[in-house]
Amino acid sequence: MTNSFSFAYRVTALFCAAILSVIVVFCQDTSTASSPKTLPSYEAQVKQLLSRMTLEEKIGQMIQDDQEYLKDPADIEKYYLGSLLSGCTSDPKEGNSLQAWTDLYNGYQQHALKTRFGSPILYGIDAVHGHNNVLGAVIFPHNIGIGYTRNAALVEKQELNVIRTPDVIFVPTPQDVLEKMLKMVKVKKDDLLYDLGCGDGRIVVTAAKEYGCKSVGFDIDPERVKESLENV
Repeated sequence: MTNSFSFAYRVTALFCAAILSVIVVFCQDTSTASSPKTLPSYEAQVKQLLSRMTLEEKIGQMIQDDQEYLKDPADIEKYYLGSLLSGCTSDPKEGNSLQAWTDLYNGYQQHALKTRFGSPILYGIDAVHGHNNVLGAVIFPHNIGIGYTRNAALVEKQELNVIRTPDVIFVPTPQDVLEKMLKMVKVKKDDLLYDLGCGDGRIVVTAAKEYGCKSVGFDIDPERVKESLENV
């Protein structure tokens, strides 16, 4: 692994990625009920699976690497990566067509499925107001541009198109695991750590308190945001 991986380690750690990517493969509903089972109903299966995973596998599943800095796709298997991200300039080398993006995604998933548990990766896209990396995609103007219209009704209409109620349960990372994780990735005082889906903020708060680095957490659930501020 090159220096790019250490960069990726410091970008973000997502415990929910570990849980959700595992659920997709190992906790599929085989019932014939018309309505899908809720995520909490898989708790026993998830706990059983996590008990079989090594610490290295758990940490790898919590890592989100930017695919632009992934020099060797085989590192997905070597480090048990749970998530990849395409940031603002992280496009397929073949171009920005729909087929190029599809091939990029499918190729990485093939590596993920070769790991011991065959856990698929969660793929993230840096697209705040539409996937403008893809040619022909529908996008919204940026919020600051919409604000210049001085049209409050238009701003509200746009936000209502994207706002939603959280549909993923918050599964907190055990304190001893996150401390080991931060130690393993060698967080330094000059680092900037992001946690997307930070829940109660325990990862960013611990990193800031223990290592003195700047930490930023994001969550769409107002209750989790409230808990994070209280923990700060």
